[in-house]
Amino acid sequence: MTDVSTSRVAVVTGGDGAIGGAIVRELARLGHRVVVLDRAGDIACDLAVEQDVRRAAAEVLETYGRVDVLVHSAAASDLVELDTVDLATWRRIQAVNVESALLLSQAFTPGMRERKFGRIVLITSDTVWKPPSADLLGYITSKGALTAFGRTLAVALGKDGIAVTSVAPGLTRTPATAYQPDEAFAMAEATQALPRPLVPEDVAATVGFRPPGAGEARTGRVLPGAGGGRRRGGGRRAEAPRGRATARPRGPSVVCGGYLASAFSSSVSSSSDSRPGVGRFHLMMAKRKTA
Repeated sequence: MTDVSTSRVAVVTGGDGAIGGAIVRELARLGHRVVVLDRAGDIACDLAVEQDVRRAAAEVLETYGRVDVLVHSAAASDLVELDTVDLATWRRIQAVNVESALLLSQAFTPGMRERKFGRIVLITSDTVWKPPSADLLGYITSKGALTAFGRTLAVALGKDGIAVTSVAPGLTRTPATAYQPDEAFAMAEATQALPRPLVPEDVAATVGFRPPGAGEARTGRVLPGAGGGRRRGGGRRAEAPRGRATARPRGPSVVCGGYLASAFSSSVSSSSDSRPGVGRFHLMMAKRKTA
């Protein structure tokens, strides 16, 4: 039985949706006190409106006293194309999908820093690597930005014991994807190692993959949830473009903040500097600063 007075508090945006709801149930099963931020959530919030997001974040802290885990699952997926999209719609998509994650991170990370523990999980999408259609321009752009946001945030927060991870699902059967024809799901399944449709519980299982106190070393990573798909970011390794070699680190690897460093190597790339983790890129940046 979990002691509610000491269990960790997890905030889930979009927890009223299919994937968000599955994540809420999984985190509750793991013993978290879960708070849903959504238009019909535990704390009602319009994630497209800055003032409303800031108000909701303050209400969470006032009511629950802390936030240990933030899962950003909410997403606006309006179908828009280059020739017809208007800026109001474009900005609303970016506000819900990217800016609300920034605002909530600003609100909750000071407490995480103080406690030297925090977990931020961003639900992105495998469409970033292989866009399936032009009318997802706003959605895919936002998910690409969210992926970059998470990788950079991992660099900023790692020293404070805060891990930031992205989960990139494949095409998942939810009410939001009901408009997709059966052929689309069949084509997705044909590229998967897992021969069945993906469901929201698959995403939730990836979010809750490790016990809440573990998983620091995977910070900055994008965890694929595409059923072992052959897309880049999926279970099989993507092929390098012709004429270009794919760099392979020596020994097991740890990815942190988007930088790939070999566990058995003293540097990211060949360099005369023997300091652990110092490669050619880092030295170049250091020289620029001192020039």
